[in-house]
Amino acid sequence: MRSVILALIICFLFSCKNESQEKQVLSKKELSLKQVKVIKGFDTPEAIIWNAEEKVFYVSNNAKNNREIENEGFISKLGPDGSFIEKHWIDSLAEPEGMAIFDGKLFVASKTELLSIDVSKGAILKKYTLDKNNTDLNDLVKYKNSLLISDGSCNCIFRLKNDSLEKIYNKLKEPDGMAVRNDSLFVVNSKSSSLNFVDFEKKTDSVLTENLGFADGITPFRDGFFVSDWEGGLFYINSKWQRKRLTDTRKKRINTSDIWFNPKTNKLYVPTLYGDKILIFKPEFKAIPKQTKSQKSVAISG
Repeated sequence: MRSVILALIICFLFSCKNESQEKQVLSKKELSLKQVKVIKGFDTPEAIIWNAEEKVFYVSNNAKNNREIENEGFISKLGPDGSFIEKHWIDSLAEPEGMAIFDGKLFVASKTELLSIDVSKGAILKKYTLDKNNTDLNDLVKYKNSLLISDGSCNCIFRLKNDSLEKIYNKLKEPDGMAVRNDSLFVVNSKSSSLNFVDFEKKTDSVLTENLGFADGITPFRDGFFVSDWEGGLFYINSKWQRKRLTDTRKKRINTSDIWFNPKTNKLYVPTLYGDKILIFKPEFKAIPKQTKSQKSVAISG
């Protein structure tokens, strides 16, 4: 009888150990992106943002498919489901790129000009014009009580504050996309292929992550960021500044520009520029087998 009980106890302990080992093996989760939708009908879309008050999307179209025509860029307005409300909502723009909602208005970077747009009337209120010989405005982001604008041609960042535009930093390497978290500014740089933290008080910046391709767009995700490689593809950077390439479309020549993530719907919006469409992904975390010491690749968990 004792031998039977002892055997049962051993079997029980062995099964518990196996179950524990199985849970440990599947404890790590790897981030991936699942494409859930495609929105077509754009003309070289560069950026997309969401206006929560108006409940509409704005998409900037470079309209570069016909390079012989100038100032053919435009802004499209879409509904929450991605359907067009008005394709040519704001017309006759010079290659519009980054956008931001600030002080109740839509601001758009358009080459050498920063445009202020009345969202209710769909009309340009004001143009802030900079030096045409050394200006190529790109991305916009709200930072504290001001609006920041990146400019790759002068390796600098401008600030719009109290209706005045001024250069406040010029030590970056072709700055492009910008993101703000906890009052801190993060910038991706195309030339240095890096993600940098900018400290305006100390007037310095530091490299957090490198080898991000032709770094273009950035958007917060959980404790990290999604970053787009303009040549094609997406990266995820976690809170330890480790990077992982999630998609790679360079061989297919599907560009990825100024991306945007909606945490409420768990959807990532990816303009494809010359692909004339916006791809929508859902981030997913899938359990993966535990890796051995000989495996160099490290799964990034959220």
